Amino acid sequence: MTNQHADTAQAAQAAQAEPTDPLLRRPELSVVVPFYNPGHAVRSTVTELVESLRAADVSFEVLAVDDGSTDDSALSLSELAPEVRVIRHGVNHGKGAALRRGFKNSRGTYIAMIDADGDIDPKHIVDYLRIAQAGKYPVVVASRANPASVSGATPIRKLMSASFNSLVSIMFDVDAHDTQVGCKVFQSTVIAQVLPRLRENRFAFDLEFFVLAKMMRIGPVYEAPVVLRNRLAGSTVGPAATMQTIRDAFTVFGRLHLTSGYGLDRVTRAGMFRKTAITVPQPHGSRADHLRSPQRPNLGPMPMIGQLRPPPTVPVLGVEIGDEDPFDMVDRALADFGANQARRTVLAMHITALNSIDRPGLREAFSDADYLHADGVSVAIIAKLAGAHALAAVPTTDLGPRFLEVFDSRWGRAPRVAMIGGEPGISQGALTALVDTYGVEPVFSAHGFHHDWQPVLAALRETNPDIVFIGLGMPLEAYWVQQWRMLLPDALVITCGGWPRLLSGDEVRAPAWLLRLHLEFAWRWATDFDRTNERYLRGIATVARGSVEAVTRRWRERAGRRNRPETGPDWVGAGRVGSRGVAGVGR
Repeated sequence: MTNQHADTAQAAQAAQAEPTDPLLRRPELSVVVPFYNPGHAVRSTVTELVESLRAADVSFEVLAVDDGSTDDSALSLSELAPEVRVIRHGVNHGKGAALRRGFKNSRGTYIAMIDADGDIDPKHIVDYLRIAQAGKYPVVVASRANPASVSGATPIRKLMSASFNSLVSIMFDVDAHDTQVGCKVFQSTVIAQVLPRLRENRFAFDLEFFVLAKMMRIGPVYEAPVVLRNRLAGSTVGPAATMQTIRDAFTVFGRLHLTSGYGLDRVTRAGMFRKTAITVPQPHGSRADHLRSPQRPNLGPMPMIGQLRPPPTVPVLGVEIGDEDPFDMVDRALADFGANQARRTVLAMHITALNSIDRPGLREAFSDADYLHADGVSVAIIAKLAGAHALAAVPTTDLGPRFLEVFDSRWGRAPRVAMIGGEPGISQGALTALVDTYGVEPVFSAHGFHHDWQPVLAALRETNPDIVFIGLGMPLEAYWVQQWRMLLPDALVITCGGWPRLLSGDEVRAPAWLLRLHLEFAWRWATDFDRTNERYLRGIATVARGSVEAVTRRWRERAGRRNRPETGPDWVGAGRVGSRGVAGVGR
């Protein structure tokens, strides 16, 4: 009888812990449906999807992501079914950006995606889910390469697909012969691992996923048969989109092999990432309950890709900067913040900072920062000449989103974000853009022209932000962070220069081809000549000076090692440990 009472009590506790509302429980499957101006097709696709999943007795949610549609397609989904949520982007960013937004908001044990234009029968989702649930395949994809597949595409469309897949097979080693069919099912842990490193906003998103999955040893991938039927809406994939996808494929290739843009070191490439697989914690309540919490939820420990140990440093005009991939720096800073729940500052070094580096106290302001990164090729050039190997130039415009995405992926909730800087209205517009694109929780904004910062900082602390972006421009923002450090909240405080103006639409980024060549400064120089001309002209002399200092210092170090005696107690054990062992040994 005692055991029966104990069992009854345990069952009661379990029932109490489990939400009674089925919509608040973790569903078996989340399906992301990205769409842009599909007209009536999206309602037909989502209706058919809901009916198929209900008939299969699958607990599910559907996240329909409106990527800035200008028709009324989003309104057609209102009150369609209780399992359907509509997420809206304020402007069109691309299919990849919409999928990332949907994946970040998914709660299912498995996560699927399907195109909205109706060419794929939603019943395939059920079939692919059952294959994934069998346990052997963490990734199941629709593939025209499967002999059982049937395609009703036009000959031109088939030729474009075959050409792109041939190009992919030449450029990349991936575990899928057909990466682009818009129907896939993943284990949620797979999405949690890959999502923080995905960067493509358009149709190359699928290719980028398979490239990263291969490098992280995620698999095997099951290529399932698919029947492609006539579309209910016109396709957004035409010759122009195909050419853009090809260009984006070359961008992925460049990030992978030329710029370390994915932050994957040799250990990760060898498959060590799988040992730190991440499971996104799921809330018992709704996501909205977490977003509206007046107190910041505890974070808890964050699984790390590498070591929390600081990397070696190199001097850049008298400031020591870590020789590490900037994306690894993001992981390290977030892990540090999560473990200690204490204020951490991240400062960006770029040409404006280098031009002003001799100002009194500026080097000290940079040295007081917890983390530094190279926000521009000027810093990277000097650092490479000083002996850096892993360091790369990544602007805050690209690194800021990385902080947001990794935070969301690691802790399963949107970061609470504050923005300070710019003229009145700029920071609020920037926060609105971050909400639309990354789903952050906006908690505070303030312009950058206050005479008395103490009441502003008091109000900021009351909002309990996770991340505070400071966009005051260099060198002011470095001095500002140092001056007000003790009054800042326990958050990640990140300087971001002119990023708020770009987010709010007050400025426009350079064309993609210039960004790939790290020549964004040339665009700014040409389009805003009056404001930037002096900065970049001085920058040429500054980079030359820093380069001479770096080369001279390394030459003196090497000369000193050559002149050092090869035996004797005075030098043994005094060498500098590097990638080749102790300097002076084995020469």
